Amino acid sequence: FGEERRNLTPIGEIPQVMKHAVLAIEDARFYEHNGVDYVGVARAALANLGREKAQGASTITMQVARNVYLSSEKTYTRKIYEVLLTFKLEHSLSKDQILEIYMNQIFLGYRAYGFAAAAETYFGKPLKDVSIAEAAMLAGIPKFPSTANPIANFARARDRQLHIIDRMQDNGFITAEQAQAAAAEARAQEEADKAAAIAAKEEAKRKAGDERVRLQQERAAAREAAKPSMAEKMMESAARSAATSLGRQVAGKFGGQLMRGILGSLFK
Repeated sequence: FGEERRNLTPIGEIPQVMKHAVLAIEDARFYEHNGVDYVGVARAALANLGREKAQGASTITMQVARNVYLSSEKTYTRKIYEVLLTFKLEHSLSKDQILEIYMNQIFLGYRAYGFAAAAETYFGKPLKDVSIAEAAMLAGIPKFPSTANPIANFARARDRQLHIIDRMQDNGFITAEQAQAAAAEARAQEEADKAAAIAAKEEAKRKAGDERVRLQQERAAAREAAKPSMAEKMMESAARSAATSLGRQVAGKFGGQLMRGILGSLFK
C-alpha cells in the first residue's frame, strides 16, 4: 500500500493561514470552548431538524480523541468514551498542543498524514509557503480525504475550497479583499487544470496517432520483407529454366533410346 508520508511540524512553524483555514471549517470556537462546543451542538441540531444540510458538531479535540485514541465504530458507548477522553485531553494539554496533534496526525489522502505532508503531496511546496487558496484547499480534505482531494476529484475539492474561503472571511480570519483574491486564484487554478486536461487529451490523441502510424509502417515493412527480392526472382527464374532445359535433355536422350528399342523390336 506504500509508505505513509509524514512531516511532523511544531505548532509554531505552522503558518497562521493554515491554522485559520482549519479552524474556519472544523472548529471556529476552538479556543473558546472546553472541548465540547455546546453552541455548535445546538446549531447543528437546529440545522439537522430543519431543511438545511446536515451538520456535525465534533470539535477538533473530539476528532483528536476519536482519530488518535479510539476506533471508528459508530456506537453510543464509543461516543461516551470520546466525550470523556475529550475532557481529559483538554485538562492535560494546552489548546496549541491539541491543535498540533490534529495538524500532524489527520489523514489527508494519498498516504499523506498532516498538513505539511499534504502540502508537499498536492502542491509540491513546504507548508510555510502555501497561499490562502491553497490552505483552504488543504483544510477541505479531512472530511473526505480519499474522494475529495485535488487529485481524486478536483471539482469537489474546489467547491470545498471556495466554501472555506467564505468561512474564513465570515470568521474574520481574512478580509473581503483577501477572500476575493483567494477565490480568483482558486478559479484560475481550475481554468489552468481544465486547459491542462485538454492539452493532455490532445497529447494522448497525438501519441495514439503516432502509434497507429508506427504500426502501419511496421506492417508495411514486414510485407515488403516477406516479398522475394529481384535477385531472388532472377535466381528462381534461372533455376526454373535450367530445370526445364535439363528435363528436355533427359527426355530427348531417353526418348530416343526408347524409340530405337521399339523400332528394333519391330524389325527383328
